[in-house]
Amino acid sequence: MSALMTILALVTGSTQPERDAIHTVSGNLSPEESTRVKYQVPESAEYWISGRCDHDCLDLDLEVWRATFAETEWQDADFAPDYVPVVSASTEEGEFLIVEVTMTECDAAYCSWNLEMSIERD
Repeated sequence: MSALMTILALVTGSTQPERDAIHTVSGNLSPEESTRVKYQVPESAEYWISGRCDHDCLDLDLEVWRATFAETEWQDADFAPDYVPVVSASTEEGEFLIVEVTMTECDAAYCSWNLEMSIERD
């Protein structure tokens, strides 16, 4: 389900699948700086990654790929001008998720960010 569909479901009050938080990671980035986080998925599923950043952060962006040892496939991105991006990716057991975190706008020398990865349960 796309991020837009999730938002529409929340607005209309429809039932959402259950999601379990399975991994968190955090760091610091200067304005316009990026980093990549790699995570090996424990099972085939739909994964959701939500980002947050501190009070000096004005815009945090996420982009996600699924990867094997042989190839990489783009899955989703959230470049909206906000500090709470959400992306999703469908993967198979043993694959990796690669998430690029970009501190697009920060009112300080650096801003703190964190990601929470959740797995969707039917």
